[in-house]
Amino acid sequence: MSLSRAILTSACALAASALLVGCGASAPTIANYDWAQTETAVKNGGTLIDARSTKGHAAGTIPGSINVPCTSENSVYAEKLPEDRAAELVFYCGSEKCSASTKGANAALKLGFTKVAVYKPGYKAWKASQPAPAEPAPEAPAAEAPAAAETPA
Repeated sequence: MSLSRAILTSACALAASALLVGCGASAPTIANYDWAQTETAVKNGGTLIDARSTKGHAAGTIPGSINVPCTSENSVYAEKLPEDRAAELVFYCGSEKCSASTKGANAALKLGFTKVAVYKPGYKAWKASQPAPAEPAPEAPAAEAPAAAETPA
């Protein structure tokens, strides 16, 4: 076999290998959800995760979420997240400027979760979208009790 034919054969084999690898399943990625998608995920059994610190979570949180700070050890993720690696997870943090949700989502991917998303607008946007609490109706002035009639002694 000539040298040029050997090089061509090797090049073809290498190209074929690259194509076969490229045809394999792609690695899971992080989806970006809006609030409607987040709400649907949770209604369908997904887990909503507040990736902020415990202090941030204590200051206010989206109802139904669990707190797994993005700085947590893998053992904390394993303890708090579902055992099913195909379970849907949606991470959020304080706002679009916060990176905790993405850090938490990446940690979940590394642990083998395959359906991972972030709600980037975060707690701040969710809170702003909530209706203002109803103000209590003004209290009516207390009716004065009629003066007790004095009876002559």
